[in-house]
Amino acid sequence: MRQVAFAFTAGLLGVTAACITFNTTPAIQSAVTSHTPAVSPTRSQTPPLTPASASTPVPTPSLTPTSLPGAPLLIQPGDGAVLPQPVPPDEWFFSWTARTGPCHGAIAVVGPGGRRLGSAYVDWYLTGYRYSYSTTAHLPEDALGPWSWFVDVICPSGSTRSETRIFWVAPVSPPAPAATTQPGLDLRGRVRLTDGSGVAGVRLCRAFAAYPGEAVATTDQDGYYRAEYVNIPGDEMVGVWPELEGYSFEPKLYYWRHYHGHELRTLDFVAIPTTATDVSPASCRSS
Repeated sequence: MRQVAFAFTAGLLGVTAACITFNTTPAIQSAVTSHTPAVSPTRSQTPPLTPASASTPVPTPSLTPTSLPGAPLLIQPGDGAVLPQPVPPDEWFFSWTARTGPCHGAIAVVGPGGRRLGSAYVDWYLTGYRYSYSTTAHLPEDALGPWSWFVDVICPSGSTRSETRIFWVAPVSPPAPAATTQPGLDLRGRVRLTDGSGVAGVRLCRAFAAYPGEAVATTDQDGYYRAEYVNIPGDEMVGVWPELEGYSFEPKLYYWRHYHGHELRTLDFVAIPTTATDVSPASCRSS
């Protein structure tokens, strides 16, 4: 019976032993746990990946300063230029270069007496960075200058402004002579540089058919000229060209048939500085 009791007690103790066995599990866990540090070093290799992952956005800040557009570069008109009155066929023409892409331009033209022109949106894709202006009325004497102009380039990342340039406006050209019914030729026009400023001292020559040319006008300080009215009794071939040492001209020559009657011609030329000797279309004697 004691053996049975002992067996029963042993059974009870077995339960107890089971509890004791549970209490002794740490010895087993310590063995398992002792392997965990061995695994941990393997996991400890993960941290080196974290800086690499974290380093991915590092270049982004370095792009931020260069994402701002550079200052626009003004092309024309040049600083200190003299522009014609912006009445057709003349106009004011402004051009510049700047960043393109998802950007656009803006231009401000500021004149005497609070006058202000320009555009808040210049689409480079449609026209390039350029702006033109004309009006139907001549500017009065108090609006001839100085004028100033500057541009902005506006991008999603920010905007940048160009330098400011100054220009002046030429006074109104002398009025044309009174209309006449006498057959002949009224001749006038302007000689200017590519930036719009006039060229003084240019001699204008006129020739009929195969006859030698004759100097008929000289440009004033703003590049304007006007020849005296000349009587032409019938049809005649007429040629007109400019001359000034150190310059070539576009066009080089105007040549057309004048038909009997009164004719008013406005002939403009663009002067281009050159070191080469420009050959005139014909000889031109002083009047």
